[in-house]
This record gives sequence, C-alpha cells and structure tokens, in this order.
Amino acid sequence: MALDGAEVDAAEATRLERVFILFDGTDEAALAAARVQWKTLTSAGLAAQYWSEQSGRWEKKAG
Repeated sequence: MALDGAEVDAAEATRLERVFILFDGTDEAALAAARVQWKTLTSAGLAAQYWSEQSGRWEKKAG
C-alpha cells in the first residue's frame, strides 16, 4: 500500500499480488502524481483499476 505520494515502480508492482495507491483526490499535486503512476504502471502492461469515494461510497471509475 502506497500513501502520501510514495512511488511504486513497475518492477516492484510486478512482484506483488496487489498494489494500492491511496491519494487525496482533492489535492491537485497528489492527483497529478497518481495520474503519472497510473500511466507508468499501465504502460508497463500492468492491470489497474481506479476507485473513487467522491460520492460518499466507493465506486469503480476505470479498469
């Protein structure tokens, strides 16, 4: 589980069963960093899902 902008690279994620990247979606810098990680990991061929709690419930948004 990665918190507060901790980076997870594709080589590390490949060795793991699951990786959770948690970030504050109301923080523009955190959101931008999460988008970069998403692109990096999916470009490496890793499957990814994006979930949001914006509505007050967890909802799958992508993946």
